[in-house]
Amino acid sequence: QGNPGTTFYILFEGEVAVSIDGDEKVRLQASQDRGTAQYFGERALLNNEPRAATVKVTSKDAKALALDKEAFDLLLGPLEDILARKAGSAGTAKAGPVAPPAGAVHGGRDPQKPKILMTDLSKIGLLGAGGFGAVELW
Repeated sequence: QGNPGTTFYILFEGEVAVSIDGDEKVRLQASQDRGTAQYFGERALLNNEPRAATVKVTSKDAKALALDKEAFDLLLGPLEDILARKAGSAGTAKAGPVAPPAGAVHGGRDPQKPKILMTDLSKIGLLGAGGFGAVELW
């Protein structure tokens, strides 16, 4: 709590306690077996503010993925608009679509960029094969 926020965390195994000013507010649990995950640290990155809480592992072990600010902005930064809509006027404003549906105008492709055809590519190799077919790198 109070430190600069430089990392976003996705807890995928274990339990952590979230405390503010030493007072435990909530426990987050995640389990690979149950397919549950929890995340924290996004607010400090989105708002460029100090950490609002302290998070400590309370289970014997815990496993988490960590994204630094650069990776967070690249991968998850566009979600800021979604989070803002969710946090904003709960249900009073009509929310628009997050992204065009697959197969929308131009098939979801930027019409300003040239279309790449299979004939433009060269096969590099076979990555693997299984019951559903082969995966090739082009």
